[in-house]
Amino acid sequence: MKAIYWILLAFLLIQCQEEEVSIFEGQQIQRLLTGGDEKVWILSSRSEDGVESTLSCTDSLRLLMTDEDDSVNIQQLIPTCLGTALTFDSLDLGNALVSSQDDLFTDSLLFEDGTFWLVEDVSSQFMLLTVGETRLRFSN
Repeated sequence: MKAIYWILLAFLLIQCQEEEVSIFEGQQIQRLLTGGDEKVWILSSRSEDGVESTLSCTDSLRLLMTDEDDSVNIQQLIPTCLGTALTFDSLDLGNALVSSQDDLFTDSLLFEDGTFWLVEDVSSQFMLLTVGETRLRFSN
């Protein structure tokens, strides 16, 4: 009888280890990215092939992310430095879907043209993206 309990316990432990649990659903990630409506993310660091580059005025990239119900609209705010004044033009990068499987977030933002951004880490205060070979760290 004791052997049956041990076998049952071992079976339950193995079953628990095989389950993959994602912390976030796709909608939760979308809410973190957009703040529920819209949020501006400011580039705080950039590195290519592990080499961090120094940010100048023209590198003060900002992303405006807007919630579009089933996707995130992303606009790049491009800085223009005129003396001490900093103004921005905008470039619409398009809508991106938050990748998910069975409503659980996987790992990326998928654009309509087939490109994607890998979301390495995200919270309400910072975001780490990989775009091609470039790692971008944003804060707000």
